[in-house]
Amino acid sequence: MRRFFQCVVLGSALLAAPLSAARSDEASAKASLAAKGIRVTHSGLSLTEEAELAKGFREIVTLKRKLQSAVREFNEAQRGVDELNANLHEQMQANVSINSQLATNGQSNFVQRNQLVGAANANASAINLLMHEQEQSKKEMDRVRGDANSAREKYIQEILKVRAAADRVAARYAEIEKDEAVQSAVREWNEAAKTSFELKPSRTFQAALKRIADLEKTFKSEKIPLRREGNSYYATVVVNGDHSVEMVVDTGANSLVLPYKTAMECGVKVDESALPVQMIVASGAKFKCKLVTLDSVRVGQFAAQKVECVVLPPEATNAPVLLGMTFLGRYNFSINGTELVISKVDVERSAALHPKKSRASKKATKKPIQQSEPDSSE
Repeated sequence: MRRFFQCVVLGSALLAAPLSAARSDEASAKASLAAKGIRVTHSGLSLTEEAELAKGFREIVTLKRKLQSAVREFNEAQRGVDELNANLHEQMQANVSINSQLATNGQSNFVQRNQLVGAANANASAINLLMHEQEQSKKEMDRVRGDANSAREKYIQEILKVRAAADRVAARYAEIEKDEAVQSAVREWNEAAKTSFELKPSRTFQAALKRIADLEKTFKSEKIPLRREGNSYYATVVVNGDHSVEMVVDTGANSLVLPYKTAMECGVKVDESALPVQMIVASGAKFKCKLVTLDSVRVGQFAAQKVECVVLPPEATNAPVLLGMTFLGRYNFSINGTELVISKVDVERSAALHPKKSRASKKATKKPIQQSEPDSSE
């Protein structure tokens, strides 16, 4: 019996020795791959740098949520400004009507005149209050516009950062195909682990490349050539669809500004009901101007609708045409030498790329579900 147990122990030792040696070879081969930036999984071999992309995508998701929140806040503030401007415009029209009645009917009827004067005073008070609210709303718009632009820029930069990382991984895969030391380490692993793995981009990496391409489609960018004249840079701007105007790109101007003559040439309507504003031009002169809304303003491929604009009075003959923040503030932009770089993110399209999947119950999956076709309009 003792001899039997001795044989068993000896046999087990003889079997364990090759297993231990095999495991040692695998560990050595795996360490060799790791030293070259290659990881081993149950499905194959891949570069460890691929894992960094997952971190980038998580950051993109976080930044997208912040951007969507900032855009919603901006849109809500813009709706408030639009409602305020519409109310102020209505009060201005009423003021014109009251003054007209005073001029034609108020002289002969004393009672009616007093009523009209009272209405005019009440209307003037309402206008002053609305104009004060308008000043406060402009400050709020500047804040939310800045927040939205900052969130948009961080989102774009993170996408560009992930794209650069993916390009580096792809370039590394191309390099290692010709790296004999890496290929030797792969052969060593396959021999030790009894596998036939190839070092190539994983399915996860291929899916990441497609996801990056989809994200890149959600934003567009264009370089607009600028003409320099002295210390000013001019861009070609299309107003209301078909009027081309050379404007000074002025990031310090709160609004787009048109001299009276230019406004008339562009078909802009300026009447007594337009909102009055004061503006100080570069020369230091102060003018009483009118605030109007342009139907559209386009620079390159970037077109904005309903753009607020200040129209100068006829006597401001030498004032420049300014492309200000009521247009520029809707986009991310920078001036690089003689180029204006404009970019914009389509937040709604970005959100639609990876919609949240709802969990369907087992009962629901037994019945066919009729799905509506997605809306392709943008």
